[in-house]
Amino acid sequence: MGEANQPGSNAPKKKEGKQLSQTKQIIIMAAALLVCAVLITWTVLLMRERLAANDNTTNEYSRSDLAEMTGAVTTVTTVTDPGPAEFTEASTTADTLTTSDGSAAVTSTQANATAPAVITVQPSNFSKVTGNGKTTARGGQATQGGQTTTTTTTAAHTEPVIQPTDQPAEGQIGYNKLLALYLAASQNGSAYFVDAQGSSQPTVILHGNGGYYAASPADDFSTRNRLGGTGDASEHPWQTGSGFNFMQYDAGSRFIYYASQGNNYQILGYYDTATCENVWARLHYYQLGVEWQTEYHIHYSHRTDRADGTQTELQFGTCAASGLYQVPLDFEHILDTELQNRGISIGSWATYNEMYANNAADSQALRSKAGSYNSGFTAGAGETYAVVTEGNAQLTDAGGAVLAALPAGAIVGVGTNALPLSGSVNVRAVVNGETMNGVMNSAQLLAWSAP
Repeated sequence: MGEANQPGSNAPKKKEGKQLSQTKQIIIMAAALLVCAVLITWTVLLMRERLAANDNTTNEYSRSDLAEMTGAVTTVTTVTDPGPAEFTEASTTADTLTTSDGSAAVTSTQANATAPAVITVQPSNFSKVTGNGKTTARGGQATQGGQTTTTTTTAAHTEPVIQPTDQPAEGQIGYNKLLALYLAASQNGSAYFVDAQGSSQPTVILHGNGGYYAASPADDFSTRNRLGGTGDASEHPWQTGSGFNFMQYDAGSRFIYYASQGNNYQILGYYDTATCENVWARLHYYQLGVEWQTEYHIHYSHRTDRADGTQTELQFGTCAASGLYQVPLDFEHILDTELQNRGISIGSWATYNEMYANNAADSQALRSKAGSYNSGFTAGAGETYAVVTEGNAQLTDAGGAVLAALPAGAIVGVGTNALPLSGSVNVRAVVNGETMNGVMNSAQLLAWSAP
């Protein structure tokens, strides 16, 4: 018992056990650290793969959303990034998306010249082409090197031309054409208005330096339908040296009768406003002793768009007359037969009404038929009247840009020095109450030019 209790007998065993315990703790800690390192590495790799997968998915969703928003069918090309350039120059890039309805949207991005930097581009907003002549694409903001630049690209823009808010009614267009011719001829000459009756057509008679001309819808408002016998000596050798008197009369339709006499000559004519047919005669009075004789020539004319038109001599001869300018009865019978052969009635003298040139009552009657569209228009100094023949006639500026569209029957002013109209002419028009000066093709206009 004494030996077992001696001090210091267990000291080596305790020291050895303590060292063994410390070694085990170190091994356990090293193993734990190794496991942690493996877990951390695995976690990092897993997160990296997850982030890459999310990035691809986000890009695919972004492209899908953009295609769905615009209705576009797009092709995505992946470009390998070669890395940032040493320096970049100023440049502009443009991307175009074509939608399923054929419209297009354009966005552009401008890059300033800088050293390599990270560029962040915000999403662009697109607007579709609506077909109204206006196309606009709004660009986003680009941030580069701390500088923000907003880019906007606007496609071709076409301003609408001025359209008249009013226009002559269909039945007023023809009267406005006649009104323009009437006003133009009456400026420095003579004009008469004959309204429609029965199967006839409204007609104006225009007088310049080379005879009297009739114009109406029956001849497509031709200003070259000369009344036979009213021309100069190149038309016929017998000139009265006097003006003409005009009358209108009704015989189922409305007809025009005209006459002139002087220098022992006489001109008598009849005009059918429904067909533009014209029968006229020239007479020469002379004496044989104490008796008067008459030599006559009866002609037929049917002129439309040309001054020479169709002209035929129907009858000629001589007969006795009771006096100077006293139409022989025998001649009257012959003339009446030629008129009837062409549907022209001589009518009754009781129904003949004399017409007066530039008559205010005729002018007012014509204006009332033409309506109010041109009521406020007056030709200015150095101008004469012209009228638009077809609707949507273009009034342009000197460069050809369309300013306004004019309706058929619109009266405009043209310079008298532009007559007869040819090529492009300067005109003055009133559209929606606004006076406009521009250029028109003379083929769109009708104007009276005294031959």
